[in-house]
Order: sequence, then structure tokens, then C-alpha cells
Amino acid sequence: MLNQTELRSLAKAYVALSCAHQLEFILAMLDPAASYRSANVGNFEGRSAIAGMMADFFQRFPDVYWQVAQYRGVDSNTIEFEFEMTASEASSGVRIVRQGLERLEFTQAGYIKCIIVS
Repeated sequence: MLNQTELRSLAKAYVALSCAHQLEFILAMLDPAASYRSANVGNFEGRSAIAGMMADFFQRFPDVYWQVAQYRGVDSNTIEFEFEMTASEASSGVRIVRQGLERLEFTQAGYIKCIIVS
């Protein structure tokens, strides 16, 4: 099992890869049976479903970026962080700024098994 420092490092890497739209590397961080739950984009089960959602999201918001100030340990396998997301919708150019809370649950081996965004 990874410690909290290692889990925070993995969470920071996940956010950095997301900001860089590095889908291939994000997917490598996910457990094959990972789940994704978001009030804004819906619920997805498994790496393949999450990949499709993220690819569509990055296409819809080609400049999306997440700013995170602090990563907190919730329990022995969970990190959460508040974020501010900024993006422009590709089709309309409408600028979006949204705050939220994201929680990443990890397997003992350090793969992300659950992502919850609120």
C-alpha cells in the first residue's frame, strides 16, 4: 500500500496529465475496472468508457485547465482536492469557470479505481 505522500504525488500527476490532455498516460493510471462519477458529465464504468468520455471532453474544451491549491488525504487510499476549472467551449467560444471537489480512490498498487467529481 502506498502512503499519503505517494498518493498525493499520483493525484498531482493525474491533474498535470489532465491539464496537458495526455489521455494515453491518464488511462495508464486507471484500474481497468475504474469508475468515474460526475455531476456535470455523468457516470462511467471501466477504462474504455472513461477514455471515450475524456476524449470527447478534451475535444469539446480544447483549452481546459484545472488549478489545484492543495491535495488532502481522506483515508488510507483516497485523496481529494478542490479545483477551479477554466475552459472555452470549442463550438461556441463560451468561456467557463467552475469550482468543484474531486476525490480519487486508489488501489493498493496505486491505480485510480474511482473518480468522484462534485
